[in-house]
Amino acid sequence: MQTLAEAGFHLMTVEQQHQFLKDRERHESRVKAGELIETKTRDQTGREISTFSGPKSAWMNQFKSPAYRMIKIDKHAKGPF
Repeated sequence: MQTLAEAGFHLMTVEQQHQFLKDRERHESRVKAGELIETKTRDQTGREISTFSGPKSAWMNQFKSPAYRMIKIDKHAKGPF
């Protein structure tokens, strides 16, 4: 979850601040591990802005390669060096 400073809380209107805090409280009560939370706000022109918060692993895990386990180091292997 974003901190108030990261969210630009001091730059928001009073209504946006109220909505941000209300959304944050509601989402914190039902957040599961590894889940992203979407917070929607509106800018001055009325456009809807979606902001996602949560652990990076919630969306980055899909790009990770499988883990490898080293069993031994062959000190006598012939290689490029």
